[in-house]
Amino acid sequence: MVAPLGSNVIERQHHDLALVGAEATPWVLLARKQADQVHHDIVLAHRTGPATWALETLASENSPADKTCDEPPPQAGVTCDFDYRTYYPLALAAGQDEVRALYVAIRRQGTFVSACEQNPLPFCYWNTQVEDRSSELRVAWPGSQPDEHQVAAVDVFTDRAAARLDTAGQIHLAFYDDPTGVGLDPVVRYVMIGGQ
Repeated sequence: MVAPLGSNVIERQHHDLALVGAEATPWVLLARKQADQVHHDIVLAHRTGPATWALETLASENSPADKTCDEPPPQAGVTCDFDYRTYYPLALAAGQDEVRALYVAIRRQGTFVSACEQNPLPFCYWNTQVEDRSSELRVAWPGSQPDEHQVAAVDVFTDRAAARLDTAGQIHLAFYDDPTGVGLDPVVRYVMIGGQ
């Protein structure tokens, strides 16, 4: 076992594996649920011995600056502004003695407006009134802090990717891109990191 997921539901299913160095040490990139059962951490793990792994959190959701509308609205016509980020692990790229973890940070900003129904008891829920989405494809490495992670591309909207490292040290990434976030008419995109 590499690490418990912290939940019995797998919401961020993508993970990646790379073998690094002459001894082919396994490294794993994954998303793990936080104790609040709402937010996730992006975790980088590597095997240190038989059935033992070292875990490192690269990035954590739920910044103190995040604004969410988690509580149900009390009545119809109420508005709530939101501004938060979600993280998705994408891929690992490994050279002979180094590893790079790629993940995407998607920022959602906007306003919800509440609506209510009688079915058979009254209940209220949030509808999106306006939403802006932006994203950053980030590159992290063992021992790095989130503010050190390099932004390799913007406007990348995906939750999984395939990556390969070439002999010049450039990372080649292919993924389905879904800018609307609803799964309609995605496109296949390619990004090269570290080259011209």
